[in-house]
This record gives sequence, structure tokens and C-alpha cells, in this order.
Amino acid sequence: VAADVLASLALDRKALERIDDDEKGVNSIHTPGGIQQMTTVNEPGLYSLILGSRKPEAKRFKRWVT
Repeated sequence: VAADVLASLALDRKALERIDDDEKGVNSIHTPGGIQQMTTVNEPGLYSLILGSRKPEAKRFKRWVT
């Protein structure tokens, strides 16, 4: 879920504008409160967000992954 990715990397929602449309989407997710529409990021989108960020949180994750 995009909100979790953004929170982990200390990014705001504007970061989603920098990734391609095929790297994100809106999906129906079953939650305890019912079905909700949530923005999701696929694996290439996740890497685009990580590699495009200069924040310390993203740098630490980038070093761990590469």
C-alpha cells in the first residue's frame, strides 16, 4: 500500500507523482472496516521511490537492498 511505503521512506504523497502510472494503481482492499480503495505501488514503483529519494530512510533501505 502506497501510504505504508511513503511513511517508511518519510516521503509525502507528491512522491507518487514522480513514478510512472504503470508503477502505481488503485485497488480494492478488504479491511476490518470493509472494502476500501487504496493506492498501491508495485515493485518497480517501490524501487523508483527508493532510488529517487535522497532522504536518509531511503538511503538506508537502498544500501540494504543493493
